[in-house]
Amino acid sequence: MGLGTVPGVMMYVTCSSLMLIANKVALTLIPLPGLVFATQLLFAVAFIQACSAVGFLRVDGITWHNLRLMLPYALSFAAGVYTNGRSLEYSNVETVIVFRACTPLLVSVIEWATLDRMLPSWRSSFSLLAMMISAAGYMLADGEFKLRGLRAYGWVTIYMLVITYSMVYGKALTSNLNFSSPVWGPSLYTNVLSFPLMALLSIVNDEMSKVDRIDMSQDSLGALAASSAIGVGISWSGWHCTRVLTATTYTILGVLCKLVSITINVLIWDKHASPLGIFWLIVCVLAGALYQPAPMKEQLSSAGCDQREPSAEKNAFIASEELQHVPSDSHLGEPSKELVSKVSV
Repeated sequence: MGLGTVPGVMMYVTCSSLMLIANKVALTLIPLPGLVFATQLLFAVAFIQACSAVGFLRVDGITWHNLRLMLPYALSFAAGVYTNGRSLEYSNVETVIVFRACTPLLVSVIEWATLDRMLPSWRSSFSLLAMMISAAGYMLADGEFKLRGLRAYGWVTIYMLVITYSMVYGKALTSNLNFSSPVWGPSLYTNVLSFPLMALLSIVNDEMSKVDRIDMSQDSLGALAASSAIGVGISWSGWHCTRVLTATTYTILGVLCKLVSITINVLIWDKHASPLGIFWLIVCVLAGALYQPAPMKEQLSSAGCDQREPSAEKNAFIASEELQHVPSDSHLGEPSKELVSKVSV
């Protein structure tokens, strides 16, 4: 890893580790998820447009072809961001990480059934089994689960299902999009298209009438500004890392980010899981690091023709593939494609 790579990697580690916690803090101080996330989306759009206007960024213009393809994905992204916020209202950070970490269980089956991908290898199957066991262990150790049963996981379950759809649709979407700016182009589209739905969710939940009851202190506004800035930072640094790091390094970095997130959450306040729950969470995160995306069936059939060591370009492609599967976040430690090309989770 060259010296020029270090700042980008350090930014990614910082933003990725803080993203979920920043949203948790912002929603604790301003418990209006629709309004909070709509503000973040507007901040991202304003940042991208301002940087484009002064020539600092190159951003794709709006075309009907990309708009039509991006709309379902943007709507699912907005739904994922919103349900993530509602999950953080009723659950701690560790619970959201566990459910997000289990998305490969669903994604691997859906991709096998709909996208002509092979079933997971023995190594990945062991990883999925270990994640299932550790997730069950976490649930049994979770005080909210003991108190309320499965009702405690209503919003976070919806969040997991929405994110799974985003991953699968995003995988199919990438082959049909044509962006000259592969980071900021999709980011602009996603934020612009997601804002109306987020604003609608805020209106439906009558959040504007509740603003007067919220203490909009400097701490509250600072937390909102920080979460918005971190979301923009992860948009650039996440994609930067996919270009300069191998798949293995990127995976290890993602695990590091999750562990840092857990540590910070435990240190800053008491809104965290029990020691036993944190143990099972760490097992789940480490098991997720073993997971490898299954190859496409046609790739497997031609694999015997070329057993050479993968090139740097192929490693970069594999890292991009792993963004769809290695558990994060979002909105959680390590960004998947739906995260790093948008604002937050």
